[in-house]
Amino acid sequence: MLDRLRQLWKAKRLYLTRYLFAAAFSFGLVLALTAFWVDVLGIRPPIAYAITLLIAFSVNFAVMRYWVYHDVKDRSFIRHQVAKTVAVSLSSRIIEWLLFMLLVEVAQLYFLLAVVVVHVLSFMLKFFIYDRWVFGQNKA
Repeated sequence: MLDRLRQLWKAKRLYLTRYLFAAAFSFGLVLALTAFWVDVLGIRPPIAYAITLLIAFSVNFAVMRYWVYHDVKDRSFIRHQVAKTVAVSLSSRIIEWLLFMLLVEVAQLYFLLAVVVVHVLSFMLKFFIYDRWVFGQNKA
């Protein structure tokens, strides 16, 4: 079992490292853009956040496709990757919210700790989904 984990780590560490940096960049981008729309341009927070999420989705897709999973040979199936990314994004938001509600309302976990738990679990799950289902086909 430990040998299998070592092999998996060796095979995936570049992707995981890049994915970690991409996630950190995305988080910073969402915070910065939302603050800019609200504090500088005076846009209402719900609208500002919606605009930011659309921009972040586009940036995240490009970063995943062209940097994290840079060695995908076949670039002809971008429509399929976009559709899969949308599906992962929408379903992960629903699952994140449900898990958050379970941790806060049922388990009585402090809400900020619940946010951390949910996003760490989501980060790990989405890494494997992106790696195997969305961008992982036809790697060099």
